[in-house]
Amino acid sequence: MPQNTAISPFDLLSPCSLCELRCQAARLDCEVGPCGAGLEPVVYSRMLHFGEELELIPSYVLNLAGCSMACTFCSEENHLKPPFAGESMSPEEWALTLKKTLEHSKPAAKTLNFVGGEPSIHLPFLLQLLEHLDELWPAHPRALLNTNLYLTPQALQCCRGPFAIVLADHKFGDDHCARTIARTPRYLEVIQRNLLEVSRWPETQLIVRHLVMPGHLECCTEPVLNWLSSELAGAPNLLVNLMTGFVPFQETTASQRWHRLDTAEAQHAKTLFNSLRVNRKLWNGGPPVA
Repeated sequence: MPQNTAISPFDLLSPCSLCELRCQAARLDCEVGPCGAGLEPVVYSRMLHFGEELELIPSYVLNLAGCSMACTFCSEENHLKPPFAGESMSPEEWALTLKKTLEHSKPAAKTLNFVGGEPSIHLPFLLQLLEHLDELWPAHPRALLNTNLYLTPQALQCCRGPFAIVLADHKFGDDHCARTIARTPRYLEVIQRNLLEVSRWPETQLIVRHLVMPGHLECCTEPVLNWLSSELAGAPNLLVNLMTGFVPFQETTASQRWHRLDTAEAQHAKTLFNSLRVNRKLWNGGPPVA
């Protein structure tokens, strides 16, 4: 369970202050906030996945419905707002199901990957699940929180210990882009504060992903990489993955119609990536680059 904190994650659930939207929804009384999450999460898909970073795969992925952000290019749009369709079980039932599914699976899963949507909006439930799984199967795959990291400091501290890996998206390098694309206020303040905090957890592997968005290299990609080079360059637990496989999944207003990354933008991204000064980095999840 969480280290270095006297806070129970359920103290943050009603009124809800798990994410920095701080909507104050009374989730213990079944009130739903803007993320769409209720008391128990819905898993809309789960599978053994081979599309993550090389050292994480095979990764058993559980996609949890609901999200604290609203990115206009999101591939999971149909699973972000209720009503949700999928599997819903108690933490004890999920722990038993995962043990039965994974204990003798071939190939063996290296990681247990909670993603979404956004898994951290279900943090109290996930911590209960992992506590039961620790008791049932101490040798279970390493738990991975695959997150937008838009958590309050109190919620973030609850993640220390149960999750061996924090895989965080640093999506935007500009607050205006975060507000207009994802309806997310105070983005840089929150994400960079939380990245600095996790980088100080020596027992936790920190992976930072940045997805290069078309038309956003100067405002987002370059500032993100510059900040990582400046503030996290010496973090021994850090791996950065720069990704150029942007796919436009939806169209909204004319100003936010997305296209695929073109060749010139991808080449520009590669130039920026080569200047990134961190201990470990990956290009599109491939082999580690020193």
